[in-house]
Amino acid sequence: FRATPQWFCSVDSFKDEACAACDDVRWVPGWGIDRMKSMIRERADWCISRQRRWGLPIPVFYCADCGKPICTDETIEAVENWLLEGMNQGKGLSFKSMVENFDRIVAAFKAIPVAGEPKVRVGVVGEIYIKYSPLGNNNLEQFLLSEGAEPVVPGLTDFIIFKIYNREVDVNIYGGKWIKKKVCQIFKGYVEKCQKAMIAAMSKGGFRAPGTFEDLRRLIQGYLGEGNKMGEGWLLTAEMLELIHSGTPNIVCTQPFGCLPNHIVGKGMIRKLKDDYPFSNIVAIDYDPGATKINQENRIKLMLANAKGLARQEAEKRAAEGAVRA
Repeated sequence: FRATPQWFCSVDSFKDEACAACDDVRWVPGWGIDRMKSMIRERADWCISRQRRWGLPIPVFYCADCGKPICTDETIEAVENWLLEGMNQGKGLSFKSMVENFDRIVAAFKAIPVAGEPKVRVGVVGEIYIKYSPLGNNNLEQFLLSEGAEPVVPGLTDFIIFKIYNREVDVNIYGGKWIKKKVCQIFKGYVEKCQKAMIAAMSKGGFRAPGTFEDLRRLIQGYLGEGNKMGEGWLLTAEMLELIHSGTPNIVCTQPFGCLPNHIVGKGMIRKLKDDYPFSNIVAIDYDPGATKINQENRIKLMLANAKGLARQEAEKRAAEGAVRA
């Protein structure tokens, strides 16, 4: 699933009820109740789009031309009603029903009129929590939007498949029971089947669709081996390669404090990618207690200034080529 940028809801209207509900919970350790109540009282908005392996997806699509979210309250309610009505009847859980729902969801969002100028696209990669969480990355996606850029965040499905595939790689490299490998292959195959159906629906509807997990595996060949799987492993570098190949050479690589594997496959691969793709424009940003927000944003602004300059040069080059042909 893709969720760019994050979505929030106001909790002002039910803060008192939420605090009161904390009193009905047995807390271990006991000081947890004070921390939770403090969080509820002090925050006006809560993020509802934290990407995890559980929970319900938020059905939001973005225009491939202008990058604006294509959603209205009416469309979201309609899609929600379709899914819930079908599930209440025992429908929508099979693969066939899933594909039909993909098509219906895409058609609903495609029907919304959009307008706007194309923006500089900026990919966001990095450690799984820092990449998706506005708390961890200082609201990076909102900052990019405020600077006139379009955030492009790789989806969560590839990460799920990556973690399944790693168990298969363990058997290939270190040995193990064949049944473990076979079960992982079956599970991985089904998730990949669902991913391909989602990609097909998005492409058919005119939306910018991501590549498949196998596309990422092909892109990473010659850069990192599949044994590099700690943290986000080779997937992080592969996501940067996919962004570059799909027309998003401007990338923010988010790094958490003290995560050595991610520094190796993230910041450590930028020079190699720059050598192979001179037009790539990648900046590594550390998100840790010792890094100030203003320093992080200034470095991103420098990257955006370079991106906009490159975009102008490309536009002037295309205009000149068009004039010559005319």
